[in-house]
Amino acid sequence: MLPFKTELEQVQSILFKAFKVRAGNLLDLMRLDFSPVKNLTRPGLILLVASLYNNVNRRVVILAAIIQFIHTASQTHKVVIENGGRMEQTDDFRNYCQLPVLIGDYLWSQVFVSLCDAGLFNYLRTFAELIGQLNEGCILKLKADQEGLRSADINMTVIEKESGQVVANCCRISGELAGAPEDDLRCLENLGFNLGMAMGFAEDMPDNPQAAEDFWDNALNSLDLLPQGESLDLLKQFIGLLQEKKLMPYN
Repeated sequence: MLPFKTELEQVQSILFKAFKVRAGNLLDLMRLDFSPVKNLTRPGLILLVASLYNNVNRRVVILAAIIQFIHTASQTHKVVIENGGRMEQTDDFRNYCQLPVLIGDYLWSQVFVSLCDAGLFNYLRTFAELIGQLNEGCILKLKADQEGLRSADINMTVIEKESGQVVANCCRISGELAGAPEDDLRCLENLGFNLGMAMGFAEDMPDNPQAAEDFWDNALNSLDLLPQGESLDLLKQFIGLLQEKKLMPYN
């Protein structure tokens, strides 16, 4: 990741600027591990995709921040789902339930602020639909858990909505912003979908690594159709580290 040190620092700057609000810093209120390794895994993927076409431009950097806003918002809202019932009648209800809802919604808003700041108005509908699907997945998972109906099919649908489609679209858009040809865009979307599914399973089902195996393999196989060179080698290494959990992006 050293070739993108400057761009990763720019992503970090965008994120931290959004976290500073009049009342303080949102990092002090979020119940998440926001270490650099964890919060730059998805942005790193977006930068690597654009680097395949030697065009890691300002819009790509902002897109890299956007995918992290989406992931952090969804992880923040998960705090509510995991703690809401048992915290409702306690003094921790505000910290574990009410604040995460507000923070997550604020982070959703930063997706659209960032798109407008970058002049990426044609992607507003895309991200509105992605966030809508992500929340559908969240509701589906909550309902299934409450009714005791969680199954392999439901897990697949939830992770596709929460992670697979988000990463797929962001990888494709990264390619579009970097000038990738149409055939490559389809390959990038497929790469992103499989990586999003693999990371989603690794995050939600860490004790069942077999669930993600096919997606890791599909992601690596899709690289054969992308431009060869140093950037592709870095992307292969990046995916390998993710698969071995050496980058540990999992909350």
